[in-house]
Amino acid sequence: MIKIRTAIESDLAALQNIDGAMIEDKSRESFVTRSIQKRECIVSLSNGRVVGYAIFNKEFFDRMFIWLLFVSKDSRRIGVGTSLIRYVESQCEASTVLFTSTNQSNIAMQNMMKKLEFSRTGYVENLDEGDPELFYCKKI
Repeated sequence: MIKIRTAIESDLAALQNIDGAMIEDKSRESFVTRSIQKRECIVSLSNGRVVGYAIFNKEFFDRMFIWLLFVSKDSRRIGVGTSLIRYVESQCEASTVLFTSTNQSNIAMQNMMKKLEFSRTGYVENLDEGDPELFYCKKI
């Protein structure tokens, strides 16, 4: 069973364990830490173990935006990402639009966006060399 809750500071070590990019990229670690402190980070637990997380807020043109979604390698394709997104959807006001984005190379996320009925709404080049950022939205 997958449980979602607001992240707390003591979750940071578990998040570093599942998301190795935080160890290598101190700006990512700082972003996650700030998001936890602002209560904008949620974690997904399976059998009491943190297996994923998402960061979201309304800092994207005053619209709800999922900035980061990460699921541990051993917990992918079992509904963890879907549960995190569904939780964020539940936090949205009625008749609002939820946005997110992913790299063009991230086929798994693109497939999840399609499955969850998000629509592709645009792209931005030059954030990651040769890998455009694709933007998605969903009316709630």
